[in-house]
Amino acid sequence: MKLSITILLLTFNIFNNSKSFGQCEDLSFLNTLFIGSVEDIDGKLTNKNYVFQKEMVTGIDWRNNSSGKSISVLFNSNNKVERVQYRLLYDLDCYDNLRTQMLNTGFQKEFEVLGEYDTFYFFYRGKNKGVVLSKWNFEGSNMYQFNLCSIGQYELELTKRKK
Repeated sequence: MKLSITILLLTFNIFNNSKSFGQCEDLSFLNTLFIGSVEDIDGKLTNKNYVFQKEMVTGIDWRNNSSGKSISVLFNSNNKVERVQYRLLYDLDCYDNLRTQMLNTGFQKEFEVLGEYDTFYFFYRGKNKGVVLSKWNFEGSNMYQFNLCSIGQYELELTKRKK
């Protein structure tokens, strides 16, 4: 009995502390989600094993059940993409990989702030897009999120966090 509990706890710790849960989208793929209709975007995500979840105030959600990661796409009133939000859960490797890609393509750090619920926000500006990285602790584990934004959406987020 004690051995099975130990194995169960070890399995849980390995899962929660593993550096990568598999699939990590790259910056170029996330950029492609700014082009096309909802149907086009759904096709791109479906090809990568994402499943439509629901429409929310924060955008339309897709989830990849094998990786546990989710992508939410926010459209403006003209059906143009304003933000692609990539929720990475506990995957620090994916977060670091995207951050490295972003820095290698000319994004410059502009601002950082500790926000509500002890969430850290890091703002990076590129030539025609902005990125807001965020990380926070949830029940003892770090959570990560990558938001690729139009410049307009980036400016809104930056203004909101600078208050």
